[in-house]
Amino acid sequence: HLASEIVHGLSDIHRESILHRDLCPENILAIRDEDRSVHVRFLDFGIGKPLADDNLPVTQMPTIMGKPAYLAPEQTRGKYGAGSDVYALGVILYEMLTGDLPLRISSFAEVARIRKEEPLPLAAHATSRRVPEELRALMMACLAKDPTDRPTLDELAECLDELKRRHESGEDLANDFSEWEISRLDNKLNNTRTILEPRVDVGQFHTEWLISSQESREVWLAKQKETDEEVSLVLQGGDPRLRTMYLGALQTAKDLRHENIQGIHDFGETEDFVWGALELVRGSTLEEILSDGKPLPPGQILQIGQGILEALHASHNAGIQHGRLTPSCVLLDEFDTVKLAGLGSNAALIPPDCITTHGAQAAWLAPETLLGSQPTVPSDLYSFGCLLQTMITTESPFEGSDMAQAYHHVNDRPTEVLVHRPDFQPRDLSRVVEWVLQKDPDRRPQSAARLLKGFLRCFSKNEEPPQMDPSENPPLTDKAPPRWWQRIWRTRGE
Repeated sequence: HLASEIVHGLSDIHRESILHRDLCPENILAIRDEDRSVHVRFLDFGIGKPLADDNLPVTQMPTIMGKPAYLAPEQTRGKYGAGSDVYALGVILYEMLTGDLPLRISSFAEVARIRKEEPLPLAAHATSRRVPEELRALMMACLAKDPTDRPTLDELAECLDELKRRHESGEDLANDFSEWEISRLDNKLNNTRTILEPRVDVGQFHTEWLISSQESREVWLAKQKETDEEVSLVLQGGDPRLRTMYLGALQTAKDLRHENIQGIHDFGETEDFVWGALELVRGSTLEEILSDGKPLPPGQILQIGQGILEALHASHNAGIQHGRLTPSCVLLDEFDTVKLAGLGSNAALIPPDCITTHGAQAAWLAPETLLGSQPTVPSDLYSFGCLLQTMITTESPFEGSDMAQAYHHVNDRPTEVLVHRPDFQPRDLSRVVEWVLQKDPDRRPQSAARLLKGFLRCFSKNEEPPQMDPSENPPLTDKAPPRWWQRIWRTRGE
């Protein structure tokens, strides 16, 4: 009954051409009449917005407003619509039913998670399993990332009114599932979950909720049981070859400590999966940033590129090659600090039938790696060159299927950066891309230190352009340009 009242009340507000934009339990007042019926009143329209164009400055600012946990994905980018209120309503209904939030967002620093993390399915909460399936499905639809995939308020009202009518007529709407049926329902609502459930102990860690899942790999937010420290718990199940490879990567990189490398807290294995407890990085991946389809401004290229090369320098000094450097391995935290993930994976050991489904895409691998050679320092730097070209142009060196890209990497020269972006500055950066994408590993820079030196020179007006001599490999002594350079270049690029 209360849910129906809230939906009808919000629908009335929208019919007056007003968006609330700050829906949350604190802004909904439930009033019980003398006959014990409940009515709702909506409070705090301080950042409300007319559906039509308006001239109020506070509603036109492209800033993020509202309670973080109730923001719709589009609101985290400063965009609003009727669907934004529907999303917030979905969070409230979810909370009413389970006593928990679909995503635990505690501050504006975490709102990027709303765009990329899936909410915990309602069926994972025991309190929701006797709720009619059609209502659960509709509530989860309110939490869709795309506003066009969410139901309208009229559709919500129609469903709730029908369920209310059936309940008042004496129909038992509760589901009564067996444990086996509950498991099947969990998989139906979230068919990516194949390894663990929430609130399960793994080593000294306790799982909280699923962050992402692909094939037989899952990433969970978990907490260390004694200290309550949050970690990213990565589970690798499925193919025993992939489990062995992941365990080897964890063993290889466990002692690496660097500001630009995702730290490893602990790891282990069970009969079904290998797990690693990694430093929790709240932010975005380079893959997500590039998915916008826009070239990055030079200041951002400088910041990200420098962070990757610093991380590679540290890992190479420890005798560890990355082996499968891709945009999804480059994490950026809430302060835009680069954290390189996936070190020690050794792409040469990845079975050929797994190369495109488990993160070692041909688009980013060096020719010799694609031909079966062990990864080396120059092959990691080739992969960096692929990332660098994509940051500048939005396009990887070669397009097409994985097999087509593998063929091109081995046999063809990529199109020069300045052909894609004739006006790009600094122009010398195109020479760095050309240098690291040489087919012959011996013609590439032989250390991340040497490449970093040439990379940084491109952003300094007082330096000569980098000399592409792979025989010079001095130790890493150059310091990054002052941070004001980053601000200047970022402004120019925008």
